Amino acid sequence: MSQYLWFLDTLARVLIDAEHTDGAYDLVEITAPSGHQPPPHVHHVSGEGWVVLDGELTVSTADGDTVLSAGQATFSPAGEAHTLRITSAEPCRMLVSSVPSGFAAFVRAFGQPAERDELPSPQGPPDIERLNRVAQAHNITMLTKLPRPVAA
Repeated sequence: MSQYLWFLDTLARVLIDAEHTDGAYDLVEITAPSGHQPPPHVHHVSGEGWVVLDGELTVSTADGDTVLSAGQATFSPAGEAHTLRITSAEPCRMLVSSVPSGFAAFVRAFGQPAERDELPSPQGPPDIERLNRVAQAHNITMLTKLPRPVAA
């Protein structure tokens, strides 16, 4: 059975990881509260995909925003800066894929075992120094802002 983890302000459950796919991909179920938005970041080795199961998610890249609702999906290739924001009033439940594997190990390294199978209680902002350190160890660079093309 999968273990639930509190990862940032989300509830995560690793469904499939490198151990089960020979490193080919990960699949993690995430439930995130309204307004959740990780810092912009780049996965240097893995592409990241999202399939929304419930709620609404906006994925932002240098090319613009993609709004996803239940049943919709998108993908950000390795090396592409991106962030996401939960734009529905209710929590968003999504599947997050990583190709090749990498995201599940990051979630496990930064997260902590959930005391309950529900969203964590707010504990203030995350430890940014630790987040940067753990991210870097997993080939992820946190950015201060999302690069956007300069208008001509």
